[in-house]
Amino acid sequence: MPQVGVLHHLSMFTRRSFLNITRDIGYYWLRIFVYFMLSIIIGSIYFNVGTKYNSIAARIGCMAFIGKFLIFMYIGGFPSFIEEIKVFNHEKQNGYYGPIMFTLTNTLSSIPYLLLISLISTSVFYNMVKLHPSFDHFIFFVLNLFASVTMVESLMIFFKLANELPKGFWKYPMHYIAFQTYLLQGDFQGLEFDNNDIFIPL
Repeated sequence: MPQVGVLHHLSMFTRRSFLNITRDIGYYWLRIFVYFMLSIIIGSIYFNVGTKYNSIAARIGCMAFIGKFLIFMYIGGFPSFIEEIKVFNHEKQNGYYGPIMFTLTNTLSSIPYLLLISLISTSVFYNMVKLHPSFDHFIFFVLNLFASVTMVESLMIFFKLANELPKGFWKYPMHYIAFQTYLLQGDFQGLEFDNNDIFIPL
């Protein structure tokens, strides 16, 4: 198939896929609402976390909550995806397109919705929790969440410092391509915490 033909098919199937998921309320519209409600819950749990020394643990808990729960909720679109697989199998048998074209069109058509989910969710809990006040950090957080929900099955390494990881496979390259590494760094970098004058009850 010539290159022009490939681009034409990619554009056509992407538009069709985008139209299908736009019409399907359960595919993204319902999930946008669910993510909005979950973001309010996260924001209320960690409301105005502050910069006291003991807020470090709260910030890590918030990051873990966001990094795991919100990303896990992405599987809510699986039933709709199963229906698309059925259509794909039928069209593949008729020779319309193959798995690569199917993957590309579904990825491209879902990007606006995933970006919208990430922007809405982050706007809600980021301001409620009072995470890093810099706008650059906010945008970084949006993009990080977007990358995470886009790559649901990404490799993640939690609660392990880079210098404590084995220097072979887990540090190079896994630590540097794990999204949650940058999720934590994006909030903590540049913040100053109060002195360690906290009362620990016996």
